[in-house]
Amino acid sequence: MVNMQDIGGTSVVCIRVFIVDQNTILREALKAILGPEDDIEIAGEASNVDEALPGITNNHTDIIITSIYLPEQGLSRLLESAGSSVRFVVFSLGRPAEARKLLFDLKVSGLLKTNAIMEDIKQAVRTVASGDIYVDPVISDALIDGNIEEKGVRLSNRQLQILKMICEGFTNKRISFELGISEDTVKTHVRIILKKLGAADRAQAVSKAYESAILK
Repeated sequence: MVNMQDIGGTSVVCIRVFIVDQNTILREALKAILGPEDDIEIAGEASNVDEALPGITNNHTDIIITSIYLPEQGLSRLLESAGSSVRFVVFSLGRPAEARKLLFDLKVSGLLKTNAIMEDIKQAVRTVASGDIYVDPVISDALIDGNIEEKGVRLSNRQLQILKMICEGFTNKRISFELGISEDTVKTHVRIILKKLGAADRAQAVSKAYESAILK
């Protein structure tokens, strides 16, 4: 659960982030990107799992930012030891098989490409802290391209929910309000839905959804 922090007499949500990576330059870059944000606090950093675990526990960490390439099965050890309330944002090269393992087998909440831009890193942290899933757009495109098979288009429960709202004429802002997720997250889902359906816009997505019997 994220913490509250008093800023100028106003209580704001404060997301406590712990960075675990053997690359000192990456850790410093992440601190420089996230540290100045009013709603994000750097809870600590470590170069390996053994260094990280005491700090993660003692500093009431909300999110761990790390890499799939931690040595000695470091990511698996972190996932097993950090506690069920801690959520993970993980850097990866974004290969489809690797991404599927992270999202579906290891159940990480956020997935970023190793060359992610600053705004995507901030958005990933905030999206994951809100309880939603964040997948780098480049990685999601690769997953979509690999998952459209002869069996037809597959939409997740959330994507079906959003598609039905689109059919009812809901705007992204209204969908965001109704589902309790950020508007940026809604936009990401809509973009994925359009890609999966091969649709150029929302109207065409609705038409294709009915044509293919995704919606009845």
